[in-house]
Amino acid sequence: MAQRPPGLRGMGIEEIKLDGIIRLPEGWVAMVKGTDNLSYIIRAGTVLYDGTVEKVEQGRATFKLQVADPKSLKPYREVVRTLQ
Repeated sequence: MAQRPPGLRGMGIEEIKLDGIIRLPEGWVAMVKGTDNLSYIIRAGTVLYDGTVEKVEQGRATFKLQVADPKSLKPYREVVRTLQ
């Protein structure tokens, strides 16, 4: 198995925990906790190991998870995380 890149780029969508969402003048950003127990700020376009951040809005973040299933109609699956 190939070695994952360091930091957030090496973490999968299912491996990070959504901790908070903040509104900045330039738009919404999300605070997530990674597998390394550090906090990261993500925004639309942030690249993770197995997908990207589609959008961040009040109360939730939407991700595009890459799917390796050749029978799948779309090469990705949408994953929505909401604040608990």
